[in-house]
Parts: sequence; structure tokens; C-alpha cells
Amino acid sequence: MAIQEHEDASSSRRQSSTSDPSSSAGRGEIAAGQQSGLRDDDLVSRLSPTEYSQLSRSVLWKTDLQVTLLAALLFLWSFLDRSNIGQAKLLGLATQLNLSPHDYSVALTVLYVPYIVFELPSNLLLKRVGPARLIPALVTAWGIVATLQGIVKTRTGLYINRFFLGLAEAGILPGIVVYFSFFYRPEEIQLRQALNFSGASLAGSLGALLSAAISPLHAGGLQPWSWLFIIEGIATVLFGLASFWLLPNGPEKLKGVTELERQVAVHRVKGGQATFAAVKGGQEEQGETATVVGDGASPSSEKESGKPQGNADLARHLSTFNRGDVLRTFVDPFVWLLGCVHFCSAVGVYSVAFFAPTIVKSLNLKNGQLTLAESLLLVTPPYALAFLVSIALALAADRYRLRGPSTAVSFLLATIGFAMAYGSNGSAGVAYAGLMLIAAGAYSGPSATLSWVSVGTASHYKRATSAALMIVLTNSGGIASTWLWNGTLRRGYLVCLIIHIAGVVFTVLTDLYVFYDRRARKVEGSRSKVKLEEARQRYSGASEEQLRELLGDQHPDFVLEL
Repeated sequence: MAIQEHEDASSSRRQSSTSDPSSSAGRGEIAAGQQSGLRDDDLVSRLSPTEYSQLSRSVLWKTDLQVTLLAALLFLWSFLDRSNIGQAKLLGLATQLNLSPHDYSVALTVLYVPYIVFELPSNLLLKRVGPARLIPALVTAWGIVATLQGIVKTRTGLYINRFFLGLAEAGILPGIVVYFSFFYRPEEIQLRQALNFSGASLAGSLGALLSAAISPLHAGGLQPWSWLFIIEGIATVLFGLASFWLLPNGPEKLKGVTELERQVAVHRVKGGQATFAAVKGGQEEQGETATVVGDGASPSSEKESGKPQGNADLARHLSTFNRGDVLRTFVDPFVWLLGCVHFCSAVGVYSVAFFAPTIVKSLNLKNGQLTLAESLLLVTPPYALAFLVSIALALAADRYRLRGPSTAVSFLLATIGFAMAYGSNGSAGVAYAGLMLIAAGAYSGPSATLSWVSVGTASHYKRATSAALMIVLTNSGGIASTWLWNGTLRRGYLVCLIIHIAGVVFTVLTDLYVFYDRRARKVEGSRSKVKLEEARQRYSGASEEQLRELLGDQHPDFVLEL
């Protein structure tokens, strides 16, 4: 994804009447350009940097409302339907279905088996089917399954239902990670991922509040835990159906934008999520790509003539499925190191999601006289803190383009929290403060690692595969967390503490690899430079944009973010 490079305005810049791209003069010039047969790129190139910046801000705001807000709500309902079993347990699920602690862990585990198996196929289908169709279809399907969870009568029935719930949900989070890359630049992505993943923390708060409200409900011969599943499941179905009309398929399908804003929306993300080196003033600057915006002058004669640019054979190749990009994911050290980081983070996320209500109930607050509703409500503050910390770290990470430090801070917060809870020695206040830090650290980590892999891989199919692999490891962490808390709480705290210390180590190793990769690309005769020369010889006349799309993160100008 490119960053726009604002150049000095020329003395011949257009008059003030056209400095506002929405003015009648500005619209007239664009309409004239469309009638003369100019392409969208040509029309955008006629904008001054100031005009382009104004339009970009307007487009970004409208994109956030249609993409980030909807994605956050989708993920909120997804995580709510997946993790509300923790509240249902307190509302009588385990008692009515006669679930032992082992049975409860099995019920949590079976969801992840189909989830892990079908994540990658679902993500590879995303581009072919279209996110505006695939994601709402999955949302609606899982809402139906989640609703049916409220009428299960046996332990086996619960296991079967959780299996199909995992099957329906498999493509949601990895699909959203890739979906964001259709709309946002690298310096914008982590804040949006944090807002999206805030759906998980908000799901925890909302789930606790709903559970407290539903706890007295006994109607239709159903227990409160059944109504919890049914009410939240029906809400998901309704939202999934609405998403068929609300979710845009790409920047060119945004609603409520002018034609010129639509063209800017496409133009500003034309380079994709990859970060390449820009050349300014004859010197290479690492970490960004220049999107050259016009100064209000007419487009070049080459573009105006409509002359085709690039290599036609390469263009056809780039439009087809690329198996090589999928396979390259599995031999990329950066992806695997980051996957280890993500696994460690996921253990913390799901430990809080599944066991926070149980942990709070065990703290002996109010001398053990906490009501069920009070126990559920006390789960809310840790999630609220997690939301605030996630947004703060995302803003800093996007501003300075530093993913590793943001990830490390998340792990350090969770590590301190687990250490406090482990060493609390019966002090309810210390243990609860530890839970606050655990939630803040655990829930702020995934947005950093998912953003890191999104901007750290290039080409659609490698990014889609990498995102799916991250979520496979997320769910592997979820499986691990379901079995860590079968014994005493102190055992769970200790194991999670060790895992999060390992997460800090893997974060440092990932950053060290990034330093190594950056240096290796600069060496004359490096593998990436050889691949570029081979591609130029094979596809004579290929444009630089085509070559970057072909080579992706194997291009010598590609820059891994720290």
C-alpha cells in the first residue's frame, strides 16, 4: 500500500475555484475528462496534492463507517457466539447437561477442529466469491447454528453443535484480515485491526451484561443459558442477513461516495498492503511507497493516448490463481516466527474469554458472598481496559510503523498480570488487578500481529494464506487454553506466564529477522535482485507495478516493518 508523497505546488496550479474537488468547476473538469475518454488514473492525476488529501480523508471516513464498523460488529457477534459458553456455564449449562470439567474442555475443543481445517480454503475462496457474499453467508450460517445451541439436551448434542459452529465461523476472522487490505494502507491498518478486534473485548463486556440480565429468565421450559444462546444467535442471523446489503465488495463498491471519491478510493490502495522503498531525491528511503499525485496539470501524453502499459502475458498471469504464492507462505521464516508470537497471544485471549467468569467467581470477593449477576458484571472492567489499551497501542504503532514494540508491550502487560495473579497468595484485589492487566495485554496483542503479517506479506494469495495460518495458530492457542485450566487456577496462571514470556522472546526474534532481511536485500547479487532481473528478462516491457505484484515480498524494494 502506498503513502502519498506531497510535492510542492507549482505556480501554474489551478484556480481556487477548482481547489475544492467537490466544487462545480472541479466536477465539470472531471466530467469533461470522462467524456474525453481519460482513464480513472488520469482523472486522479489531475488533482493537486491538497485536493487529493482532502478527498482521501473523506474516503477514509466513509470507508471506516462501511468497513471497519461493520467488520467490528461482525467479529463481535462471532466472538460472542463462540465464547458465551463461559457465561452459559455459570447459568447452569454444566449442571443441566451433567458436564464434568473434562467434558467442558472437550466442548470447547471440538469447535476448533473444523475451524482450523477450513480456514485456508475459505480464505482462498474470498477473492473468487467476493467478501460481500462470502462473509455475510458465513455470518448467517453461524447465527443459525448458535441459535440451535440453545435447544441441545445432551452432552453429545452440544459437541455436535460446537463442531458446526466452528465450521461456519472458520472464514470470518482470516477473511476480515485480508478484506481490510482491500481498503487501507499500511500506516492505517493496525488501528482498524484494533477496532475490529475490539469486538472481542466488547463481546466479553456485552456477554457479561446480557448474561446478568438473562440470569433470572425462565420461560418456555428453557433455562437462562438456553435463552442466552438463542437471543444472541437470532441477533447474529439478523445482522448476517443485513450484511448482504451493507458490506462493500471493494473500494470501487463503497456506498455514498461521489464518482471522483470512488476513483480516489481505488487509487489510494492500488499498491496493495505491501510496503516498498520509495526513491526521493535520488536516495532510497525505506518503509514507504510514493504514490505520485498530480499538480493539477494535464496527464501525460502516453496515458492520454490510452496506450497499454506493461506486459500483456504477465497481466494474464497475475489474474490467475498463484499456487506458488500459497506454497511460499509455508517456507517464510517471518510468517512462522510471527505465528509463534500469535499462538502465545491467543492462549491469553482465550484463557480470559473462557475462564474469566470462573476466575472472578473464585476470587472470594465480598467474603464469597458475590451473587451470580455481580460475578458476571465484574468481568466487564477488564474488557473495557483491554479496548482502551488496544486503541492506544494501535495509534502509536501506525504512527511510527513499529509493530514489534507494540506487540512486546502487549506481552509485557499480560506477563505482569499473570505473575500478579500467580503470586497473589489469596489476595482477591491483587488477583483481580492481575486479571485487568492480563485482559489488557492479551486483547491488544492480536491486532498488532495480524497487522504485522498483513503489511509483511505481498501478493493477495500469500497474504490470504498467511492470515489463515495466523488464525490456525490462534485457534491452536484456543485449544491449548481449554486444557490449561483443568487443574488449579495457580497452575493455569503459571503455564500462561511461561507462554507469555516465550511470546516476548519470539517477538524479539521476529524483529531480529526483520533487521537481517532488510540488510540482505541491499546486498548486490542478492536473491531478490536476481529474481527481479530474471522477471524483467522473461516479461519484456513489464511495468514496475506488474513486477512488484509478481514478486511480492521477494522484490528487492520490499520492506519488512519492524
